[in-house]
Amino acid sequence: MFIDTYCYVYVYKAAAEKGKKARTMTEEAREARNRYAREWYRKNTEKVKSYMQRYWERKAQREAERAAAEDAEIDRMYEEYLKEQEAQAT
Repeated sequence: MFIDTYCYVYVYKAAAEKGKKARTMTEEAREARNRYAREWYRKNTEKVKSYMQRYWERKAQREAERAAAEDAEIDRMYEEYLKEQEAQAT
């Protein structure tokens, strides 16, 4: 059966536990989607490289910010601890 690689075919089936309709993709639709994605990645390698580079740069930036915030919180907790120790000593 020929399926256009640019379209998705969905089959609706009842979700018994919820009584609602759930969207599930047929095997042919999944194959068509995967085929289209492979073609797109093959044709747009430079875009994919730039997307991945930006992704990892943003991820590294977020990780650095998270680590800095964590260090600041540890420093604040240590300062509180020192103040409590000083108050108990007097």
